[in-house]
Amino acid sequence: MLGVRFEIPNEHGNLMHHVLKPINIKNYNWGIGEDVEIYKSSNDDLEDVAIFNKDMVLGDELYEFIKSNICYIIFMDLKAFPIGCETKTIDTYEDFLNSSCEIMLFISDCSYVDIYCKDKNMIKELYNNGLKQNYSSLGYITESNIRTYMRAF
Repeated sequence: MLGVRFEIPNEHGNLMHHVLKPINIKNYNWGIGEDVEIYKSSNDDLEDVAIFNKDMVLGDELYEFIKSNICYIIFMDLKAFPIGCETKTIDTYEDFLNSSCEIMLFISDCSYVDIYCKDKNMIKELYNNGLKQNYSSLGYITESNIRTYMRAF
């Protein structure tokens, strides 16, 4: 088990808050990949989200944003690094294993979610959360269905 994979509804909502519910988001600094397209939804308008227009977001800031905002996610690429640890670019699963990064979240085409995690217990919690949230196509990521590149698309 390398992580979990599932589909979320293609709709506006605070979906990232529900997807990341088992993770203590505040314990990490979150690296933001190049492949991010997310909009804050208010009054039927879509606004650019400033916190994702940089290389890193603090866990407290990310938590408050995803908990209290309705968003429309097209692509998301987040990597969780423990506070105080070195961050680095991750292009492959091997890069992930050899880094201090503990969790990688990818959302592509508004619906397809991959979460890679080094902690096997957390993978099980993420899977159980997917069951509770009734996500479709829920399954584990294994050596046989791993992504070639660690990017949202």
